[in-house]
Amino acid sequence: MSNHHMVSSFMTLSEDVAALRSELPADPVNHEWQIDECHFVIDSRHFKQNSLQKTFILCDDISFGLESVPIMCVVDENLLDTLHIVQSSSDGEITGSSMPWESFKYVTKPLLAQSLCPETESLQLRCACTHSTCSPETCDHVYLFDIDYDNAKDIYGKPMHGKFPYDEKGRIILEEGYLVYECNYSCSCSRSCQNRVLQNGVQVKLEVFKTEKKGWAVRTREAILHGTFVCEYIGEVIDEQEANKRHNSYGGEGLGYFYDIDAHINDMSRLIEGQVPYVIDAMNYGNVSRYINHSCSPNLVNHQVLVESMDSQLAHIGLYASRDIDAGEELTYGYRYKLLPGEGQPCHCGASNCRVCLY
Repeated sequence: MSNHHMVSSFMTLSEDVAALRSELPADPVNHEWQIDECHFVIDSRHFKQNSLQKTFILCDDISFGLESVPIMCVVDENLLDTLHIVQSSSDGEITGSSMPWESFKYVTKPLLAQSLCPETESLQLRCACTHSTCSPETCDHVYLFDIDYDNAKDIYGKPMHGKFPYDEKGRIILEEGYLVYECNYSCSCSRSCQNRVLQNGVQVKLEVFKTEKKGWAVRTREAILHGTFVCEYIGEVIDEQEANKRHNSYGGEGLGYFYDIDAHINDMSRLIEGQVPYVIDAMNYGNVSRYINHSCSPNLVNHQVLVESMDSQLAHIGLYASRDIDAGEELTYGYRYKLLPGEGQPCHCGASNCRVCLY
């Protein structure tokens, strides 16, 4: 699926938003695209309308087929004017402000800076299980976790000893702050193993949408149960020194795309003294997670997951539902920026416990 195909719907709008709204037919028309009943579709020939919710699809998959579940980009009718649709006087072409799928390259795996690439074979742990699905009684990843975190609890307050971090439905039960040890490509188990979740990618229906004050955001198109994996925070993995250089070059815009990998590890003894922390930069390369906004009362929780490497500095960052989430609800997690003296970036999360500033 080409980028031109995806943006053609936006490029062929009528002269202005008012005209676009007036051209919507009273009755739905048949169209080759498959869409949810609660959305409009915009393209060069037809518009599909539904009275339940007036929302326009700008792109039917910002991942361009890289995710197993398409991720749409939409805008609600009341925010159409914020797209700044403009018609060129010279050739009549319709253009607009940069759309989400145009501002970065979509990737599904973290990109490690060349200086950080580990010797994966020496850092890999292979479990001794011989079947396609591992058993917690025999899996070395469970054994290693028990050795490292013998006092770890699950979300119900019960000991984690002898348990996978996920239940039989793939929902995480491990308390936040502990490393998750998933099986990996060197193990004999299949991708359907109970101890492989994050590495299987996005499995829930998500969409990027425009907000009034927070720019682009992400919401779910289906109900998500507590503990369900939503997506991984993906970008370029760089050291802190490089992150500081990039932050200065990005200006104020870039900070929202940085994620400190070590921000949530309870066991700080794993960190080597003097080691430069690693940061994920999703400014130029990333996935849907780069549009998930902060909230002081988030519905997603962060877990660090070890897959290819046993180095906690190279852990994957998984975002999981911290409670049951309703269809249509915006997805958020806590950025946990340090509050700095003086003026900072205002927080628009709207939570009752909002701390007013992001940093």
